[in-house]
Amino acid sequence: MTIHVPVGRPERIAMETRRAEAIEEGYRAHRRFLFRIGLIYCGWLAIGCFLMMASFHVATYKYASLLYEMSFLIGYGGMFFTAVFAYVRGRERGDW
Repeated sequence: MTIHVPVGRPERIAMETRRAEAIEEGYRAHRRFLFRIGLIYCGWLAIGCFLMMASFHVATYKYASLLYEMSFLIGYGGMFFTAVFAYVRGRERGDW
């Protein structure tokens, strides 16, 4: 049997305020994390686009096709591993 001690109004208001601030800080940290993941996605996209554009300016077919294929491998591979990292990090934090 548990005995609950009634909490006074000022103490309850302080507890509610601390809890609301903690929840808001959690939301803020989640938004920062998603923003950072979005920037990393854009970075992989930019690297992939750069390699693809560089492949159009290379005169040798062998090197151009190598750059073209690497642009897909690096661009989409980086995005995939970033998504896996975000998923694992979210599972650890309890986001999903």
